[in-house]
Amino acid sequence: MAYCYKNARQRIPSFMKRLEKSYSTRIAGLSCTAYVTPEPVPFSERMTGEKKELAIGDRWGNLWDCAWMHFTGTVPTDWKKTKSSSFSSTSTARAFSTTGTAPPSWA
Repeated sequence: MAYCYKNARQRIPSFMKRLEKSYSTRIAGLSCTAYVTPEPVPFSERMTGEKKELAIGDRWGNLWDCAWMHFTGTVPTDWKKTKSSSFSSTSTARAFSTTGTAPPSWA
């Protein structure tokens, strides 16, 4: 077996922790309200689903359920002057304004 593969499985968790710290920094908490429906609904009907207040690790629906999610948080003062921010999700996500339109830079 090649030297580079020796003990690879034991080294992966440590590597993943270092990798995550190098590209992701938590700057503030978010709260999340989800409106869950069994099928997709348009923006105008986004609040017709079952309302759920979510925390990290919560299950918000069943397989193939859909949800409109509303995230709120406060940007720390020392981060307000930065020009970029990101949101990470493991699902399809799109940001909308309160009127139902995507911001021009995110379209």
